[in-house]
Amino acid sequence: MSVCSVVIPLSSNAAEITLAETFSTDYITKSGSQIGTGPVSQTLFKAGHAGWYGCVWNNYDFQMGKTTETDLSIGKIFQTENHYGKFFFDLSYQYWLEEKAFEHVLEVAIKHQGTVNTSVVWTKLITDGPDFDRNRFYLELSKPLVVNSFLITPSVSTAYLDNFFGSRGLAHVTVRLKGEYQINKNLSVFLQVNGQKGIIKKDLLYGGTGLKWIF
Repeated sequence: MSVCSVVIPLSSNAAEITLAETFSTDYITKSGSQIGTGPVSQTLFKAGHAGWYGCVWNNYDFQMGKTTETDLSIGKIFQTENHYGKFFFDLSYQYWLEEKAFEHVLEVAIKHQGTVNTSVVWTKLITDGPDFDRNRFYLELSKPLVVNSFLITPSVSTAYLDNFFGSRGLAHVTVRLKGEYQINKNLSVFLQVNGQKGIIKKDLLYGGTGLKWIF
C-alpha cells in the first residue's frame, strides 16, 4: 500500500525531493488491515518536477526482522486553484512488492485544500487484468490548526472495499490526531495517534513518530 499519493507537493511545478522516516507501532493500510506484527520502520523517498513524480516506499517489521513490502510509484499531479481553494488531481501507477506476492495498481486521488481538507482516493488492482471489482474507495477529512509553533491536524477517514484482497463492505472509521513541528524550512518532526473503529475490519489503536525532509 503505497503512501506516495498522500504527499501533497508544495507546488506541482517546482522540483522537490521528500524524504520521510516513520517509526510506528503497526503497519495499518488505508483499508484498515494490520500487516505483520510491528513495530515497523517506514521509509519514503519521493522526487518530483513539473507535476511528475517517482516514489519508493519501504516497510520493515522489527518483530519479524525483515522488509515485508516495497512499493514503487510513478505519477502525475495536476493542480488548480479558485475561490473554493486548491485542488490536486493525482494519477499514478504503482507496483507493490510484498513478501510472497506482487500487485500492479492504478490509483486516482482528488484532494482539496480549503476550510476543511478533503481527500478521495480510488485504488484499483489490475494484476490479473481488467475487471469491475477489486476496488478501494478511501475518504479523509482533515482540519489543520496552527497552535503556537505546532501544526495540529485532527482527521477522520473511512474506506469502502469492493472485493479488495477478498474484502467487501465498509471497512472502518478512523480518527487521527497528528502534531507536526517545523524545525526549519526543510525539516519537521511529527507524532500521530490513530483510533480505528472496525466495521468489517477490527478495532485498532496505533501511532507513530518520525522526521520529514523536503528539499
